[in-house]
Amino acid sequence: MVKINVYGNRIFDLEEGLQLVSITRGFDLSEDGIKVEVVNEGDGYSIKGKDGQYILTYGKKHEFFRAISILVGLIENGDNEINTSEKEMLEMCGVMLDCSRRAVPKKETVITLLSRLAMMGMNTFMLYTEDVYELEDYPYFGYMRGRYTKEELKEIANTAKNFGIELVPCIQTLGHLASTLRWEYADKIKDDKDVLLIGEEKTYCLIESMIKFWREICDTDKIHIGMDEAEGVGLGEYLNKHGYCDRFEIMTKHIDKVLGITKKYGFKPMIWSDMFFKIGSEKRDYYDLDTKIPKWLHDKIPDDISLVYWDYYHEDKSFYNTMLANHKKISDRILFAGGAWTWRGMGPLFSKTFDTSYPALSACCEQGIKNVFVTIWHDDGAEVNFNTMLPGIQLFAEYNYCKTVDMDRLNRNFKLCTGFDAEAFYLLDLDSLNVKKRDALAVSKQVLYQDVLCGIFDKNNACFDLKSIYTKKLERLNSLPSQKDMDTLFDYYRVLLKLLIKKCDIGIKIRKTYEADNKELLLKYADDIDAIYSDYEEYHEILYKLWHETNKTLGFEQFEIRIGGAMLRLRTTQRKIREYCKNEISSIGELDEKLLWFGGENTKGMLLETFNYDSMHI
Repeated sequence: MVKINVYGNRIFDLEEGLQLVSITRGFDLSEDGIKVEVVNEGDGYSIKGKDGQYILTYGKKHEFFRAISILVGLIENGDNEINTSEKEMLEMCGVMLDCSRRAVPKKETVITLLSRLAMMGMNTFMLYTEDVYELEDYPYFGYMRGRYTKEELKEIANTAKNFGIELVPCIQTLGHLASTLRWEYADKIKDDKDVLLIGEEKTYCLIESMIKFWREICDTDKIHIGMDEAEGVGLGEYLNKHGYCDRFEIMTKHIDKVLGITKKYGFKPMIWSDMFFKIGSEKRDYYDLDTKIPKWLHDKIPDDISLVYWDYYHEDKSFYNTMLANHKKISDRILFAGGAWTWRGMGPLFSKTFDTSYPALSACCEQGIKNVFVTIWHDDGAEVNFNTMLPGIQLFAEYNYCKTVDMDRLNRNFKLCTGFDAEAFYLLDLDSLNVKKRDALAVSKQVLYQDVLCGIFDKNNACFDLKSIYTKKLERLNSLPSQKDMDTLFDYYRVLLKLLIKKCDIGIKIRKTYEADNKELLLKYADDIDAIYSDYEEYHEILYKLWHETNKTLGFEQFEIRIGGAMLRLRTTQRKIREYCKNEISSIGELDEKLLWFGGENTKGMLLETFNYDSMHI
């Protein structure tokens, strides 16, 4: 392990963060270590020296932590003479982590993540919290959701400050609040099950409680107040009370009201931009390039609000350029939010992350967008641990220091900054399959949860040799060296792949054998299910360990319910096959049903890319 002796006239200001980074990155702080003189001056950072003596200059705290991590990495590589420097190109470069889809990361987990963001040289962090923080006067706000306490968030905020990272509140003040609006206290403040009722005074009492809470946590003047995907705004209880009103006007009135509250507490807010574009689109499509934006809207949006253009889907730089230009018709204050894909299958989707992020970030450079962040969502269950996507975060960090980032630079600097091998993380991508597709795939999730008897995805999946694909992935994972403190994460994927290998074609084989009326072989497959059931038990054990190392416990029950349902259906499958083979029942109804292409005939031969969990429970 590398030993370094860090000294300088302002080192006291770095000590707390340096202690944490030394633990996370893996190096010793020692008086008999390599000498590193630290000087706080200028912009950016530089490292110069040789033969165990170096001078490190930096302008901002997070630049220091990137510099010290890169220095350790270069020393690990055996470099003796070092002369390197970088300068930030962006005003904001950060991460938004979803904490509202069942998985609420523990305070210690967030602190470790902050260490890694500092090592990458990022300067902003957002916890996306819909209702997962406690509000004193609203006991049902975040009830049974693993909500953060004020003390936990204050410690996170203080740690971020020690790294020179700005903790920016990221909340919802319109839509995406179904988890709390379901309770009786909210009956008078909801437009529909997901959206707050605009114009109701009690609505703004709740919103003020949210904003006041975060004012007591953070010293930033930034706050993200959400307002995205509020499709029902003005069309539910609001419509009943006021009749139909222009939805642009409803939105802008609401924004004005919320801005009065944010101003009271010293915040300058940002909002997601999609609702303005959807309301102006005949197709209600955010990404409709023919959206009609009223000319008056530019003047209507207040000067101290910023718009966040979020896009995780498009792979054409010209599309991003057009969308950014359209945003500028509304406001001069534009931020961009890209996506690190952790929300589709059972693993990170690096192919989609890189195919969308490279053109998006390139367009942002061309358009002069100086504020960007990467979102890590946990849609539909939070099955994918966010640590799997660390190389995707690194990509955004690299664009903070370089206009053009290729994979060689990304992989090299990921290793220098974190000590991890990017190629090892890429192996956790279970769904970047070299097959015809319309969109990002979720095959691993289909295989894990699918009912063996109903086999709703089997007609599509039978077109491909998933067993061989998963077997090769497992063989490569088994050959990997340890990735330091990520052993549980990589063990989790080894166990998951072992399960997928057995599960991926068992339903296909059972159905074919049933149709051929080969009862002897059917009984063998029924016996084979015991091994799959055992693999589920092993999977549950490693999942339990990984989840509780990373997250608060609440939310895990939903994961267990899904797995438990799949396991119980395996026992039912065995029972029905054995009853059929003993002539106790005349048929197996699920297997008598003719399978169709999932998604319709236009998807023939494809692995289907997107679905809701409920699709497996018809």
